[in-house]
Order: sequence, then C-alpha cells, then structure tokens
Amino acid sequence: MNSVFVSILIPCYNAEKWIAQAIESALAQTYTSKEVIVVDDGSSDQSLSVIKRYVGQIRFETSPNKGGNVARNRLLELSTGEFVQYLDADDHLLPDKITNQVSVLHEDTDVLFSPSLLEYNFNNTITQKVLSIPLPHDPFILLARWYLPQTGSPLWRKQAIVDVGGWKNDQPVCQEHELYLRLLMAGKKFNYFEKAESVYRQWSESTLWKKDQSFTRKHRLIIEDRLENYLNESGLM
Repeated sequence: MNSVFVSILIPCYNAEKWIAQAIESALAQTYTSKEVIVVDDGSSDQSLSVIKRYVGQIRFETSPNKGGNVARNRLLELSTGEFVQYLDADDHLLPDKITNQVSVLHEDTDVLFSPSLLEYNFNNTITQKVLSIPLPHDPFILLARWYLPQTGSPLWRKQAIVDVGGWKNDQPVCQEHELYLRLLMAGKKFNYFEKAESVYRQWSESTLWKKDQSFTRKHRLIIEDRLENYLNESGLM
C-alpha cells in the first residue's frame, strides 16, 4: 500500500510555544503523498498567528473553542486522505514516521499502532524514553492493560473512524482509548509496528488528567467496564 494518501491532522489550542515544531515535523515527513491540516480551536494566545506563517504549505481553519475531540472530528471532515495521522499541537513526529508505517500497511489494516517516544521537557532539560508495548500484541489485551498508545502513534484508516461515529465530542479524558474501544467492538483490524517515531511531549503538570487523577481513573474504569461487558457478551472471555 505504498501509494496511499495520508492526511496529517493537527488540532491546536493555546500551543503557541509548540505548534511551529508540530507543523514543521509534519511538513518534513519524507512521505510525499500527504497533506497537512490544522484546526485552531479558539486559541487565546498567539497560536493562530504562528499557524498563518505556513499559509501555502498547509490548510487551516479557526473556530470558537469547542474542545479537542470536536476539532479532531472537524479535521476528519476536512481530510482527503485514505489514512490519517493525528498530531497534537504540542507533540511532533520523526521524519520517517509515515514512510515507515505506510511501508508495512496491509489491505485490511484499520489502525497501525506503534510505541511512542515520551519526551519530558521540564526546566529546559529534555529527556526521552520509549513507551514500549509488551507482548502479546492483541489489541483487546493491550486496551485492557492500558498499553494502546497515545493519539499520535497510529496511522488510522479514515473510514474506520467514520464508521464508528468519529471521536466522542464530550469525552473529557482517555479520548483515544474510548475510540479504540469502539473500533475494536466494530471489528476493525489493528496491526502492530515496532518503531517508535511519534514524540509525545510532557511539559506541564496542569493538564486535566494530571491535575485530577481520580477523574481520569473514573473514566478509565468506565472504558474498562465497557470492554469487559463486550468481551463477556461476545463470548470472547
């Protein structure tokens, strides 16, 4: 599947410090059959001014702030690729990420997932480590153990996301995990690739999932309960 067109989709909210690197890492992908689209979700900082520097190289929209998953769904609507690469505005990609993943796509692949590189960026000190995905690479087991990766790791087949109704607009945390669950319940095909080439940056302790870990844990348990119920009802446990 070396000729697939890939849409790189960047939702942005108040990420003026990072959005340029995200866009430049998307434009620098060695895979040439691509487009880059940014949706600014009503940023109140200078993010939009930074985005406008790339007019002619990317497509972009801005709208009132409605939340990350609304922006991801709008990006999906704007995309023209058979596969999509989501990239949060404070993250970035290594140059060969899409080239390497497209090279191993199968005709029936709906989600191709890989380990991520976790980058800590505190007090101007940067460190990285690979967030490994252990065996077995059964996506049901990985979801139950919370090892399926962050949003920027996979290549996602656009139609697979459309088929399950897109991202859940009001999902406050664990957003990719909630989507993973619905994709698995719909019988979508997951495949594993070993290279870690998406960089997941942690630079703040003020994100919702860090500030209120009990809130995050509650939503994780809801997803895990739905998964367990599905497996029981389907006779897969």
